[in-house]
Amino acid sequence: TEADVDNQISILEDYINQGIDAIVLAALDSKALIPIVKRAVSRNIAMILIDSGIDFGESFNFSTRKGDRDVLKVIMGDRLINTVILMCIAIGLSLIIAMILGTIAAYKFGSKTDISTIIFSLLTYSMPVFWFGLIILFFFAPPLPLANTVEPNTPHISDDFVAYTLDYMRHLIGPSLTLTVSFIGGWFLIMRDTLLNIFTEDYMHAAYAKGLKTRRILFVHARKNAMLPMITLVA
Repeated sequence: TEADVDNQISILEDYINQGIDAIVLAALDSKALIPIVKRAVSRNIAMILIDSGIDFGESFNFSTRKGDRDVLKVIMGDRLINTVILMCIAIGLSLIIAMILGTIAAYKFGSKTDISTIIFSLLTYSMPVFWFGLIILFFFAPPLPLANTVEPNTPHISDDFVAYTLDYMRHLIGPSLTLTVSFIGGWFLIMRDTLLNIFTEDYMHAAYAKGLKTRRILFVHARKNAMLPMITLVA
């Protein structure tokens, strides 16, 4: 009855005001309870719904049934393209940063710069990717915002190409930053160790003996040869 629904809403309001962690709900009237349930969700209260057809808004459904979105087309279509774009950005940025840091650390072997970059690389290499992604979302997503956890674009975004592209790039910032930082550590350690080995080669001593500038020796002779194992790993 209507009185029972009002009583259920009143009970939910009391629980919400108490600030409890979760509510198990079997809604008597799904439509009437939508506002109070959304209010509970906005307060970060976990809602466990039993036999309740409450509509929380737009959802995403992938299946192989006729008339539905084909899951294979979704995975091998938009999802695959988004994954390739994301990985290319993350690998490219992390490789460039790691090459620069690795070259500097190897050149200043044993210095404070070398030690600090090693510590940074070990932290990023051992840091769980999912944890760092949650940190990015927690600290930066609300004010900026950086990421959407479901789709690569804001729902119902304008069809204008420029607006769509800018929105797509904005949504790439969070995931790209997460993966880039997590990849830097491995590339950096390999680049640094490879350069340290190259510095002991005879052709490096010959370059110094010729009187070539340190910058030319470092970036032309040493780094080019150090790129061989890096290219192999990237491939």
